Amino acid sequence: MKDYVIATFSDIHLGHRRNPAISTIECLDQLIFGDQLLERIDMLIFAGDVFDRLLDLDYPYLDDIDHWIARVLMGCARHGVSFRLLKGTHSHDQSQPERFVTLASILDLKGLDFKYFDKLDVERHEASGADILYVPDNLSHDSSETLANVRTLLASRGIDKVDIAVMHGMFDYQQPEGIVIDECHNSLAYKELVRTVIFIGHVHNHSRNGIIVAQGSTDRLCHGEEEPKGFVIAEITNGYADIYFIENKGARIYKTVKVYHMDLVETLACLEKFVEPLPGTACIRVEAEPSHPIFTNMEELKTLYPTLTWSKLPKDDSDTEVKEVVFSDTELQTWVPVSINKTNIVDILLNRLSNKLNEQELASMKEELQELL
Repeated sequence: MKDYVIATFSDIHLGHRRNPAISTIECLDQLIFGDQLLERIDMLIFAGDVFDRLLDLDYPYLDDIDHWIARVLMGCARHGVSFRLLKGTHSHDQSQPERFVTLASILDLKGLDFKYFDKLDVERHEASGADILYVPDNLSHDSSETLANVRTLLASRGIDKVDIAVMHGMFDYQQPEGIVIDECHNSLAYKELVRTVIFIGHVHNHSRNGIIVAQGSTDRLCHGEEEPKGFVIAEITNGYADIYFIENKGARIYKTVKVYHMDLVETLACLEKFVEPLPGTACIRVEAEPSHPIFTNMEELKTLYPTLTWSKLPKDDSDTEVKEVVFSDTELQTWVPVSINKTNIVDILLNRLSNKLNEQELASMKEELQELL
């Protein structure tokens, strides 16, 4: 493989209900065009979940999205940058990445090297000399089946390894502690199949695990995502990738402020000091005991700070304490993680709801869930 520079974005989530697409596009324009990214790289990758949900034709920012897609395609053609697009989670992207394909056809740009992958595939990329594996999300409910198909595909191409993998999904080490999800990919197995770097989207926080690079989301989308957001650049030299995380400084701010055991006057003073340095687009969540007077005065906050987005989290103070959990050796030896798959997810959900619904409601819900599966 030749020395090569790749920029990878994932989990852009255009059309997210809390973040207007126009704000996301402004950040992307700065990262891609304002910082002259396309003049410094050889390949641009969008590794899934460009869209957040299926958008109607009357979505107010649909034209802005199409113009942004056109700018990306034209920029890649102008600077000789290979552009690769991977389909993400079906419930997010659906069939909408086809808009890139349609606009590329309409624009008919000379020299544009663009490909969209919505199925498992391997590409021999001539410009870099790299074999690149593409693994979209939702290929199978069982990751071992996907892995077997990957190995079969490589064998059919006469290779046993690729140089780069572009994936959307979750690796085993990324799943929540104590939960086993059958769709999670085997990180050790894929490391054996890939020489240089594995880019993966879906999990919104940036992380590294050997040659595996999770870009994380480009922007913050909800509370609990206070870590930096952005994309990654991989500088590949002599088959080794140096990875650089590039922060999106314009990412929307989500902050939680705790005002336990304060009266209303103290709370308002605390909030004023807290929000003073924040931009007007920030999302602020107020956390306090359920009986706190601030929760009956949320409209006053919206009047005082109309450009901020306010929400509340009524929560007992005791719930905020981290308590040590001690297991006996016997408990540790007999503990078995929960495995969630297509065959048991309905029973797990119904069991959780058994004390909230009657038998007729449970039977009706079971039937509806089984139809969805």
